[in-house]
Amino acid sequence: MVQQFAQKIDTCSDIYRPCDRDEDCITFIGEICKASKCFGPNWCNTETTSSTFEYDITDHYYLWVRSQANFDVVNHGKNFTSLGAQSSIIYPEPNANTFTVRNILELAQVSYRDIRQEGAILKVNTFWDCMIGSTSCTPTFNATRVDKFSEDDFMGAHHV
Repeated sequence: MVQQFAQKIDTCSDIYRPCDRDEDCITFIGEICKASKCFGPNWCNTETTSSTFEYDITDHYYLWVRSQANFDVVNHGKNFTSLGAQSSIIYPEPNANTFTVRNILELAQVSYRDIRQEGAILKVNTFWDCMIGSTSCTPTFNATRVDKFSEDDFMGAHHV
């Protein structure tokens, strides 16, 4: 991770996004390839001072998952929901609704080491285990990496 101390939104090169042609950049926001770097709207440095360090954020950021299921035909409009939850229940507690980034990566069978440079796009699903006529359902969760096409083909999170 590189920490920059003074930045502003402006037009500049993104040192982390090399390119060979304009199509390698996010053209719909006006980026172009200039001097082998994507150039366009960005957080631009106003000072040359920066520091580089390795920081694993996966245990320090949480995702509070809320969802709802409705089975109109078989359960007469009964809603099963976690939208009204007033507090988080941290995984791995029963009925957990809050996960660390590391938990989500583990559910997707992805390691932070593999994605820390390019990022990843993950899809988190909620599955409601319900019996017809039941007054309660239990949600379970899974995660899948969706930017991986084959064992050797990763787009990362920078792809648009």
